[in-house]
Order: sequence, then structure tokens, then C-alpha cells
Amino acid sequence: MKPNKLTERTRLKVVLPGDSVSLDVMTSEITLGPGLTQAGEFITCTKAGILVCSGSTYWVENEQKRYIPETGESVVGRISGKGSEFYRVDIGSAHQAILPFLAFENATKKNRPNLNIGDLIYARVSLANKDMDPELQCYNPTNGKTEGFGKLEGGNTK
Repeated sequence: MKPNKLTERTRLKVVLPGDSVSLDVMTSEITLGPGLTQAGEFITCTKAGILVCSGSTYWVENEQKRYIPETGESVVGRISGKGSEFYRVDIGSAHQAILPFLAFENATKKNRPNLNIGDLIYARVSLANKDMDPELQCYNPTNGKTEGFGKLEGGNTK
């Protein structure tokens, strides 16, 4: 097949998350695809891979696979929703994880953590199987102590 403007792709460079991308031709008519985000005048990478352009469309190609959680793994997740008894947490898997309000050290029905949508947490996968959403907990089950699990504070979390 003879390359034309629609099928011709140019690999520009290797990029990492957080890299600022300066495009040679900055016009108002560019389209950002997966792996790129724009905040004001700056374009930033959100995935590691190769920056590719086709016409005025730019994206990052990578070999990223979907994360499959396993019981006992430690994960970083973002609070994406709040139910009556649990938080919904995006951990990068096919299904959102569940973090019960009582899955924290010394948590009770009256004394529970106050997490907001968008907060980052460090948790342990306590239950994972293919038929259910993964379940998280923010303490070590052997001694009931936090040991670093819980809400992540400070740093650049955007």
C-alpha cells in the first residue's frame, strides 16, 4: 500500500510521563490522542512510549497492558466515587476497586476516614478474583497497623 497523508505516521521521540512536549508546528488545529494532555499552553505526557504524529494528530504509542490485581499486592489508587459503605477506587484495572470505610486502622462506623474524590491512596489488595470487583484495605491484616497505607499527602499528584 502506498503511504498517503492519512496513513503516514512519523515517530518523533521517546517520552516519559511528565515530559513537556513542544511541537514544531503549533497551530490551533492539532488533536491530542492517548497519552497526552494539555493544561493551558503546555502539552504533557501521561504515558511512557513513543510520541507519534499523523497529520495534525499526536499521541503516545506504548505496549501498556491492563493491570490485573492479585491478592496481597500493594497499589496506588485514586478515589473516584463514594457510596454509603465504601469508596470506589481507580487502580488502573478493568474494574474499579472497593475500599470499605472500615478498612482503615481503628475505623468504626462513627470514626471513619474522610476521603474526597480525587485523593490518592496507598492500599493493599485484600480480595481479587475474576467474578468480583477487587477489594482494598489500608492496614496490615497480621497486626492491624497502618504501616504506610492510607491517604497519600504532598507531592505532585496531578
